[in-house]
Amino acid sequence: MPVLYAAAMAVDAVAALATGWLYDRVGPRVLVALPVLTAAVAALAFTDTVVIAVGGSLVWGAAMGIQESTLRATVADLVPSGRRATAYGLFAGVVGAASLAGGALTGGLYGYSVPVLITVVVAIQVLAVVLLAVTRVARRWR
Repeated sequence: MPVLYAAAMAVDAVAALATGWLYDRVGPRVLVALPVLTAAVAALAFTDTVVIAVGGSLVWGAAMGIQESTLRATVADLVPSGRRATAYGLFAGVVGAASLAGGALTGGLYGYSVPVLITVVVAIQVLAVVLLAVTRVARRWR
């Protein structure tokens, strides 16, 4: 397990660097990868096949790299410099609360049905992509 975690953190670092570089060139569109990877994690990690579960762990590492770096860059782009500390605090609070809720939901659904768990995670991530697209369109209209 420690070696798998270390590998996931290596993927985290590479994903953070790659998406940070890409974010500087194409902007927030790169963030669409985050819900796609998150949906893939659920489909891969909750399996009885070790190789596929390892793949899911590595995909989780990539998603963490995007979340911990590039997603935060969006906060800096959206908030004036005098309000960024508050925005980062609010962002961290929302991410923490959402992680708690998501972990509780995942635990409950895992005990009920793994296919239902995967379906719910994928549906939530599809909603996230839709919200990202709607937000991008709404920002263009301003």
